[in-house]
Amino acid sequence: DIIKKYEDSTNGLISLNRLVSHSEMIEIIKNSDYVISMENKNSFMIPSKIFEYFSYNKRIIHFYSSKNDPTIFYFSKYPNVLLLNTNDELNNNIDKFIAFSKTKIKRVENLQQIYNMNTIKYTFDLINNHNNKNNIK
Repeated sequence: DIIKKYEDSTNGLISLNRLVSHSEMIEIIKNSDYVISMENKNSFMIPSKIFEYFSYNKRIIHFYSSKNDPTIFYFSKYPNVLLLNTNDELNNNIDKFIAFSKTKIKRVENLQQIYNMNTIKYTFDLINNHNNKNNIK
């Protein structure tokens, strides 16, 4: 109901999509101005979708409530992110969003270098090196 209210009052600028396939999601993200991320409560896992979000060079708005949110470390390396603590005053977060919306998107050319330890190649190399050292085939 709350999303419907905002969809109506913003003429569709804010919208909630139905469950979509990954390929549909990619197109939605490519055509979006912002991508929303929310803290995974009760988890120390890093959602792989954040790295996918980085690759689209989109503005990301991340909502969190705990300073222990493990994604903050990764978001802090990405220049196009707004971290909003849900414990902060709403007006303060709105002011942060307005300021963020006026910033120019910074192109990130070296994502693979910044997040090297999160690539498939890095993981493959670790496993391969381990197997080679231990004569595992």
